[in-house]
Amino acid sequence: MRGGAATRPHQQRKGDAEGITVPSSSGGFPPHATGVCQHFQDGSPVDHHGKHEDGHQSFLPLPPLFATAPQLARKRRMEHPAQHRKRKQPADIPAPSNAPPKQSKRGGAGGTIQTYLVGPSKRPHRFLATLRSNIARAAISHGGRKLSCTTFTNPLINSDFPDPSSPILGEDGLLHVFATNSMGFNIQHATASQGSLGIWTYVNTDALPENGFPIWGDSNNGYTWAPSVINIGGMFNMYYTARNINASTQCVGRAVSSVAGGPFLDSSASPFLCQYNLGGTIDAQPFQDSDGKLYLLFKNDGNSIGVTSQIFIQKLTADGSALEGSAISLLQSGAAWENGIIEAPFMKLCQGDKYCLFYSGASYGDCTYAVGVATSVSVTGPFIKNPSNPILASQGAVCGPGGQSFYDSSYAVFHSWNDPTFKYRPMSLAGATDSGSYFSTPTYGASTCQ
Repeated sequence: MRGGAATRPHQQRKGDAEGITVPSSSGGFPPHATGVCQHFQDGSPVDHHGKHEDGHQSFLPLPPLFATAPQLARKRRMEHPAQHRKRKQPADIPAPSNAPPKQSKRGGAGGTIQTYLVGPSKRPHRFLATLRSNIARAAISHGGRKLSCTTFTNPLINSDFPDPSSPILGEDGLLHVFATNSMGFNIQHATASQGSLGIWTYVNTDALPENGFPIWGDSNNGYTWAPSVINIGGMFNMYYTARNINASTQCVGRAVSSVAGGPFLDSSASPFLCQYNLGGTIDAQPFQDSDGKLYLLFKNDGNSIGVTSQIFIQKLTADGSALEGSAISLLQSGAAWENGIIEAPFMKLCQGDKYCLFYSGASYGDCTYAVGVATSVSVTGPFIKNPSNPILASQGAVCGPGGQSFYDSSYAVFHSWNDPTFKYRPMSLAGATDSGSYFSTPTYGASTCQ
C-alpha cells in the first residue's frame, strides 16, 4: 500500500499507472457496473464521458419512491429504445464521469461535482428505487444517534481511491473523504450526505493543489499518500505523506483549510515529521482522546530500508500545529502474516475503557495485505495484538483489504484490489463492531443493509 515490500523500496503505487484496463464480467472479478446513468432527465443522449451534446454534464435523479421497477424500465425503453440495446463497457479504469482527463496532471479550483452511483448492471432502475427507499428509512447521524441501517453496494467508489480517510463532517453538512494520489490529483476527494454512506460524489478538484503543495515536497512522482483530516476549533487539519525532495524520503506534512473540502495549504519550509534514521515517516493519523487531548499516530517507513516497521504515537498541541514530547513505539512488525510490514494505524475507543489500534500488514501489492488490531487500557500502551489477526483478510472478490478508517464506530471504509490482476483499488465499506470479529464480511456487487 505504501512502502511496499522490503525487496521493493519506494515502489510507486500500483493504482497510479495509466492506460490500464478493467476485466470484463467474464474475468476473475464478479460482474458489477459503475451504475452511471446512461441518459439524462431531459432525454438528450449521452456520450462515453457522460455529457450532453452541448457539453454540460448532469445525472438522472433517483426515481420517486412510489415508482416500481417494471414501470421505470418500460418507461425508459419506450423513451430511449436505442439506449437499452447494449450497455457500454469501459475500456479504462472506471471513474466518475467528471474525472479529469488523464493527460491533465493536476486540477485547480472551480471544478464541478457529479453524483457517482454504484449498483448491479443488469437492473439499474430497480437498484436505484431500492436504494432510495432504503436510505430514506435509514437512521444515521454523526452526532451520537444510533445508526440503524444503511444500504450500500461495494465498491462505493469504483475507481482508484486508495487509503480512504475517515469520513469527516464538514461545515457544509456533508461528509468528506480523501484518498491517495490518483486520477491526476495529489489528494482525491469525495462527499456524501449524512443520510447516505452508499452514494458518494466525486469532487473534480485537487484537495491539495500545486499552489498549496509545500516547497519541500515533490508532487510529480505518485508519492502523495494516505491523507487524514481532523476539525480542530473550526480549522481543518490534513496530515498526509509526501516525498521530501531534499532527502528522497517519505515524510509527513500538515496542510490546513477553513472549509472541509479545501483546497488545503501547506506553507511549511520543512516536513511536519520525518524519522530520517528509520526510513522516513508515513501514514499519519490524528486521534482525540476522551479527555480532549490530541495525538498523532504514524509509521516509520522501515521496510523501505530494511529496518523494523513500527507504529508510533506522539502528542499534538491543542491546535494540531506542532508535536509535543517524544514519540512512543506502540507496535512492531513480527507476526508471520505481517511479513515484516505494519502500517496505516487508526485508533479508536472501544469496549468501554479500552483503546483499539487497527493497522494494515504485509505487502499492499497483493492479496496477502490484511487488517489486524491490538488493544490496550492506555493510549500509550502497551498494546497486545489480537490472536485472531488478521481480522479482515482477502476472501472472495475482496483482495488485499487495508488502509482502513472508521466512521461513527459503526462502519469502516477501506480499499482492496479490484481483481486478481491488480489494476486499481476502489473504496468499499464494511460494518464494524467494538469486539469479536470487529468487521462484518464485506461483499462486492450485492446490496447490503447494516
